[in-house]
Amino acid sequence: MEETKAAIRLRIRAGREERHRTGGEASRRVQRRALLSAWWAVLAQLGLDPASPSLLPALFVPTDREPDVSAILLAHPRSLLPVLVDGDGHALAGPAWGRHTPGSALSAPSPRRPAQPGGPPLGPQALGEADVILVAALAVDEGGSRLGQGGGWYDRAL
Repeated sequence: MEETKAAIRLRIRAGREERHRTGGEASRRVQRRALLSAWWAVLAQLGLDPASPSLLPALFVPTDREPDVSAILLAHPRSLLPVLVDGDGHALAGPAWGRHTPGSALSAPSPRRPAQPGGPPLGPQALGEADVILVAALAVDEGGSRLGQGGGWYDRAL
C-alpha cells in the first residue's frame, strides 16, 4: 500500500525535527553557505547575473524547521515574498506577495506562519514580475514532483 501524503509529511517532519534538535548552529551555518552556493550556481545556469540590481527573485522566509535560505534572501537588494495572512493573522483567500528589501522589517502576524513583508499585499499576478522563483517544499522526489505543506498555496500561485 502506498504511503499517504499525510504519512510522508509526518515522517519528513520528524526527521527534520531530529536534525534540527541535534544539528547546532555550526551545522546551520554550513547549510546556509551550501544553499547560497547552490543558488548562485542555479542562477548562472539560468543565465541570470546574481549581482544585477534589476534581478527580482521570488523567495520565501523559512520557518525554524525549514532549510535556512536567509543568506539567499539577504544576498538580493529586493525580492518578492509570500504574504499568507492579513494583519490580524487570518489566512488570505488566495496567493499574495509583498516586496522586501534586506533590513526592512518582516512581520509575524501568525505564530504558525512564516514572517512576511508589511504593507499592502500584491496579488498573484506580481509573481509574473519575478525573474526566478525559489519554491518552498517539504520534499521533492527524483522526478521533480514537489510535496508541499498541504495548503496548496504555491500550486495556486504558480
